[in-house]
Amino acid sequence: MDQNDLNDGDDSISSCSADRNRLEAMLIEGLDSGESIPLNAQEWTRIRAEIATRRSHGK
Repeated sequence: MDQNDLNDGDDSISSCSADRNRLEAMLIEGLDSGESIPLNAQEWTRIRAEIATRRSHGK
């Protein structure tokens, strides 16, 4: 193992930490976005269909 191997690991850790911080910020934003609403089976089906459509269009 040389110095370059060590540096690559540091970049990976920094990237992972940044991703985790971004995810945490997004979760907090979602929690603070307004009053919660109950989700029934029909709503979950709609959400899953929307996600499937987005994934099939590469979004």
